[in-house]
Order: sequence, then structure tokens, then C-alpha cells
Amino acid sequence: MKKVYLSVLMSTTIGIVSFAQKADQQSNSLEKQFTTVLPNEVAKPTNQLKAGGDVIWTNDFTTPSDWTIDNAGQGAGYGWNIDASENSWFFTTDINSTSDGNFGELNNGTSTTAITDVLYTMTTTNPIDVNTLSGGPNNYILEFQQYGATYFENQEVYISTDNVVWVLAGDNSAIESLTVNGGEAYTNPTIKSINLSGILPGGTNSLYIRFSWSSNSASWVSYGWMVDDVRILEAYDDEIKISKVFTGDIFNLYDYYSTPTLQAVPTLVGVVVSNEGGLAQSKTIAVDISLGGSSVSLTSTPAFNLAPGESDTVWFDTGYVPSAVGLYTVTATVVADDVPTNNSATENFATTNYLFGHNHPLSGTGTLSFTTEDQIGIGNIYQIQANQELKAIDVNFGTGTTAGIFVDVEVWEMPSGSVQGTDNILIDYVSYQVPTPIVTASATTIIMPSNLTLEAGKSYFAMVKTFQSATEKLTIKRSTKGDSDFSTVCFGPFGAAGAINYFVGWDVSPAVSLNFDPSLGIDENSSALTIGNVFPNPTSGETTINYSIANASAVNVEVVDITGKVVYALDNGTQVAGAHNVSFNAASFSNGVYYVTISTDESTVTKKFIKK
Repeated sequence: MKKVYLSVLMSTTIGIVSFAQKADQQSNSLEKQFTTVLPNEVAKPTNQLKAGGDVIWTNDFTTPSDWTIDNAGQGAGYGWNIDASENSWFFTTDINSTSDGNFGELNNGTSTTAITDVLYTMTTTNPIDVNTLSGGPNNYILEFQQYGATYFENQEVYISTDNVVWVLAGDNSAIESLTVNGGEAYTNPTIKSINLSGILPGGTNSLYIRFSWSSNSASWVSYGWMVDDVRILEAYDDEIKISKVFTGDIFNLYDYYSTPTLQAVPTLVGVVVSNEGGLAQSKTIAVDISLGGSSVSLTSTPAFNLAPGESDTVWFDTGYVPSAVGLYTVTATVVADDVPTNNSATENFATTNYLFGHNHPLSGTGTLSFTTEDQIGIGNIYQIQANQELKAIDVNFGTGTTAGIFVDVEVWEMPSGSVQGTDNILIDYVSYQVPTPIVTASATTIIMPSNLTLEAGKSYFAMVKTFQSATEKLTIKRSTKGDSDFSTVCFGPFGAAGAINYFVGWDVSPAVSLNFDPSLGIDENSSALTIGNVFPNPTSGETTINYSIANASAVNVEVVDITGKVVYALDNGTQVAGAHNVSFNAASFSNGVYYVTISTDESTVTKKFIKK
């Protein structure tokens, strides 16, 4: 069983990422470092409201007095406002709503003047008699158009029958927050649909709607939230929606995108479904797996039941083990209902010869990085199904990585299954200098220094680490999909009170993959040079490293800091075959990480040490 650790940081750079596919899934509070750099806004076409379903009430903010605003006593630029102008510090265009004209807009100052622990509400002034408007007791859908982005604040919609007791009907918590590590503004506009069936009592003649925005000390910034064309529709009787497909067990295993044939297991599919209609339904889902456009497996889930407004994830073991190399497509389809346009969803996964990765196609510019000036690490967790010899780690460095810096590529075994386990074992690592110019268009294959067999039934994580400063940074490209399986592991001072540890649960997946390609491996000449450990390590003065050469050779020694600056160099001339050592005094070195490289005519080997 995977173990997920909770770590709370009360800081303006920290946000909470929740994954709620299952009620027993824990949530993590992880570092989200805010950036005021604006992304390029892309023009979006006007979305059309879905067809069907009688509209019984609508409001397009033409008359601002239809809504009562409570901005907690704040002045202009804080809270809700109704007019036809976009007024945020972040966006440059208003909501592209169907009605155009006036709309409701929420702001909380700017990125530097925002306030915390505040609640802003916008409520219908008069009750809505949905019972009379619909011609009798019925089930209803609340629908509106929205535009904006979220930075961990609460963007919520409440309903009430007496304007006193309020019930949460829906929110935007499922939308990824916009940070330096990912996320984006909502599509302009996004149609938000909330099923009130099962929430609103039948025969209601007094319905109030409230749009609510609130912050806390960890979510003080508001990019802005725009709302328009609010309406109530009669719910369809039979309306099942499929919104997402998983192609792996995100709770006990992982949802890999590329899996070597030797590591393939029966395909377990998870289908996120919701009952958007007014009546309870019992359904099955057809699951088709295809390769190259041809179906290789067609199965169907057992029947499942959903009450009106209920959502669930239906898990189903197809029993199909992908054995051929290629890109597979999983299509989940529920039988046609009153709205057949949302009855199907797809997801892809790849079976490869040797590459093992969590990454779906990489985002064009998306990366995972931190502004922390300390040692940080970024990587992924892997569970091994069959013994296989690891040859290399594939890393996609992103724009923002400093060319020439040294990074450590590490492979850890997790006997307890936890990244914070006290029994974790560092089983292999290699120091690597990022080239100049840096390669970002493709993966960099970093060869591991030993022939290492990863064992079946064991869990491992692979990680890229470096000491960051104001001028030396590490950025890893990320996939277009999130981290629903908690496979991402990062190292750094991201715990409570800045505690340094390993943490899982970042909501993006970095491009750090295992490579089992047997054609890769140690340079055939590397056996000509063997280096022992730096001693002592950490060091504060006299430092020694032992080495052995198989053949007589010229020998050079060089020590560089994390920026690549040479702080010590020695030309040992030509030395005879056998054991040797070199010593140098590190007392004058600044505290930090250093790399000592010994080069011969036939090979070069680097070791890391720390000066304290």
C-alpha cells in the first residue's frame, strides 16, 4: 500500500492540493510558489450552452440590483462588482459570455495588496419560485458561465431556501491552481453545471443562489473570477457523464504512461462518472482497448448505481496485459442517454521496449521547479513487477535550468514503501554536469555508474538533486497530465516549519524516467579507472581520494564547485598502473557541494563531497 504523508506549511507560498477520487485518499499541503509573470492569453471561441432541458429561470446581470453584494466592508477593488468592464490586475479581457454586457466579477486587490481571511458573497436579492416556474415539483440544474483562475482560494456556490441556512452546491476545487509549477486560466468561458437534484427539496418555492469567495493565510492572491448568464434548467431524467479515465491503479500501484513490456500488468481502468440527471440510474460501462486503431480487448464493467448528483470512480480489471510495443487507447463508454455527447472518454498509455515513465506527452512550456535557495530534488516513484537491469535515467531539463550546474541523479530503494521511510537505501547515484548549451528539446540520457538490477516487488524512486542559489537553478519539464497517483516525489524544505524531507503529492508529473535499454551502460573503458570515496565527507580541511588505474596513463585531478568554477587542479603527470591517492586542503573552500574529477587517457570519473 502506498503511503501518503501530510505536511502543512503556514506560508503565503503554500497551497493545499486535494485529490478526492476516493474518500479515503489523503490530501497534501505542498509548496506552490506564486509568480506574477503573466501567461499569454489565448483567444477562446464562445462556448454554447448545452442543448436540451427547459430553462426555467435566467439572469445575465443586466440589473445589478437583482444581486446583493457583501464585500466585508472592503473598498473598491476588493470583493464583488457588477458592470460591463473587466477590472482585475491579472486579466486583459472580460468573460466571453453569451449575453455579453454586465457580469459579476470578484477581485481581491492585486498581487501585492491582497488581504487574507476574508469572505465576499454575491446573493440573489429575491427568492426564485422554481416550483411555480417549472409547473410543479422537479429536479434542477444550476448552470452559469465563468472565467478566471484560482490560487488555492475557495470559489464556491451555495443555495438556500430561507436566505439563512446555506448548503454548498458546488465549487472550483477540481480545477488546478495557477502557479509557477503549472495550471492555467479557465477556458473563456467555461460552462459550470451543478446538479441540485437531491440537494434542493422537491416543490421548493423559495430558492436563493450565492456566489462565495473566501481566502485564508495560505491563499491570499486572487487572479479574478468572472460569472455571467446564471440559469436554472429542468434536469434530464437519464444523464450520465464520463469525465475522466485512469489506465492504472492510482491507489495501490501507479498510472504509468510508458511501461516496458517486462513490467506490464493487467490493465486496470478507472472511469470517473457522475449522474447529471434527476433520477437514480443503474449502468454499465463498455471498455475498449485498441492498438493502432484495432481493438485488442473489449469488456464491460458490472452494473453500478448512482443517485442524482452523485459522482464516483468505477474501477474495473480488464484482465488484458499489453504485450506489443505501441500506443494504446482506452475508450470508456456508457450506454446512450438523454445527452449522448458526454457518454464517452479516452486515455492513452504506451508499452515500450525499455522506457518506464509516468509522463504523458510533455507540456510545451510546463515545468516543475522551485525558487528555494537550498538543496532540492525532483523525481518519480516506480514499483517493479519483474527483475530488470537499470542502465540510465532519462531527464527532460526545462528552460530555467542553469547551464553548467552539477546535479546528482539518485536511485533509492523504499523497503517500507514510503519516501520518508527511515530504512530507505541510496543504491546508486551519479554526478552530472548539465551541458552548455542546455538540451531542452529532448530527454537527456544519464548513464548510471553500475549494473543495477531493480527487483520485482520492490519500490524505488529516481530523483535529480542540486543545491540551488540565486543564480543556479534546476527546472524539469512536466507532462500535460497531473499527479493523481501521488507518484511525484520532491526533496527540500517543504515540510512544517521548513522541515527538509522527501514529499509526495505534487500535482504535476516531472519527466524523470527509468531506462532499461541494454545497449546503454558503463563506458567500456571505465574499468581502467576506479575511484574510492572522498574522505572525510563532509570535510573541513585535508581531503583524500584513492584511485586505481589499470594501465600507465597521464592523470589529472580537478575540483569544481556547483557552478562549475575550478577551485583546485593538479596535473599528476604520467603514473604507473596500480593504486594511488591524491590529497588537497579544502579549508579555504566556501561551504557547499563540490565535485572532484579524475581523468586518465582512457576514462573520467567524478565524485561528490561536501565542505562544511
